[in-house]
Amino acid sequence: MLRERIGLATFVVLTKGARRFVTTDAIRYAGEATAVVTDNSEPLFGRPDHIWLASHALGILVYPASADFIGRTACGLATDVASTTFLTGHHKPRMVVPSMNSMMWSNNLLQRNLNVLRENGVEVVDTNEGQAPDVAGVCSLFESLIEPSLGRV
Repeated sequence: MLRERIGLATFVVLTKGARRFVTTDAIRYAGEATAVVTDNSEPLFGRPDHIWLASHALGILVYPASADFIGRTACGLATDVASTTFLTGHHKPRMVVPSMNSMMWSNNLLQRNLNVLRENGVEVVDTNEGQAPDVAGVCSLFESLIEPSLGRV
């Protein structure tokens, strides 16, 4: 959807947790990604993927963002390709879309971690008690975030 709307290459980085819900083949089949990167992937670009991705991205979207991902990145922990790309890309527009159950969403530690991300320039999408908006809504928000960069392509 995002790839079609803005006409640019999109790269999907799957965490270990994400691979429990969706396969790399499913994403490729849906046509949503130019390439799918996982921790088990061979480097695609001749150097570590997180460096290439962060250098060439117009923006970084984390959708859905788990409490685990939010907590790790708020603490500056880079434990997989997704978090290393996110942290390496600190100079790019970044957006996280939290998605979790309402009890976890209401945890003060999670809210503190979201505030740390906000204080460091990350756009945090307000969700309905942790329920992420639909894909079309997220794509529209992300397009607005990276729109200033689109003129430089």
